[in-house]
Amino acid sequence: MENIKYLIIGAGISGLTFANYTKNNYLILEKESEVGGYCRTIKKGDFIWDYAGHFFHFKTDEFKKLFLNEVNKDDIIHKDKCTKILYKNALIDYPFQTNIHELDKQDFIDCLYDLFNREEKENYNAIPKYKFIGALFSTYLVIEMKDEIYIIDQHAAHERVMYEKVKKNFYNNMEKDSQIMLLPDIIELSHKERAIVKENTELFKKAGFIIEEFGDNTIRLIGVPSLCMDLDTKELFLEILDEIDTVAITAKQEKEDKFISTIACKAAVKANMKLTNEEVDTLMRQLLVLPNPFTCPHGRPTAIKMTRYDIERKFNRK
Repeated sequence: MENIKYLIIGAGISGLTFANYTKNNYLILEKESEVGGYCRTIKKGDFIWDYAGHFFHFKTDEFKKLFLNEVNKDDIIHKDKCTKILYKNALIDYPFQTNIHELDKQDFIDCLYDLFNREEKENYNAIPKYKFIGALFSTYLVIEMKDEIYIIDQHAAHERVMYEKVKKNFYNNMEKDSQIMLLPDIIELSHKERAIVKENTELFKKAGFIIEEFGDNTIRLIGVPSLCMDLDTKELFLEILDEIDTVAITAKQEKEDKFISTIACKAAVKANMKLTNEEVDTLMRQLLVLPNPFTCPHGRPTAIKMTRYDIERKFNRK
């Protein structure tokens, strides 16, 4: 036991992932007879209990009827489950739990992305087919759709996507997307900044920021929205304070919009950043399903459109 560096409590996905990652000796303690944590499937009698999803799979209709007769109908929630995933640009039924290991790395990443971002794509058929032509100056993406060419500002486009994500999280009163930071930011504030934080505590909370008092004019930023994890979170926090300070205290909607826009702008990819084909595809999938994809939150256009007719006129073909 003296050579054990890490004691891992629970053989769930997190514990097993850490065990696989560390180069040191470890000991895993698990109270159940099998590993898997919330990903375990429990078989009992005539039904199968999905521990992670909290729903029943009935083996027989007779047992299903018996079960439903014994349960208060008001306590039953019916869910239509879509098992299809977008794989290699086609919707397919894929038995994930048994076959996911067969996927190539990039296909695996694409499928996981599709699963976790499905709420943004209510109708897959609404995504127009497009062809990525290339990038100009590592800033503008050129795509072809039907008889039209679009030159897309990658920052403005991604900013629109981020804006919709932050806005959805902000106004979602059920569950907040918030990530605890491994090393919290200790932020010293001026008296004015401290007053702004106090006045707008609810704004930060709604956006997914978790703040603690850490002295008279000092706070500890311990959690942020997950899309902010790769940013300079201290700089972002102070910039948000500057932005909302320019808005009148009574202008609630304008202040909220400034708040959301600032986070979106900071989280978006920048000009002169070279994107991979996979990153472009991800951006386009997110952008093209939005109700208003062609303006950024500041009102600037995200794209310039030229039809085939426009191009042919330039070459005196029309």
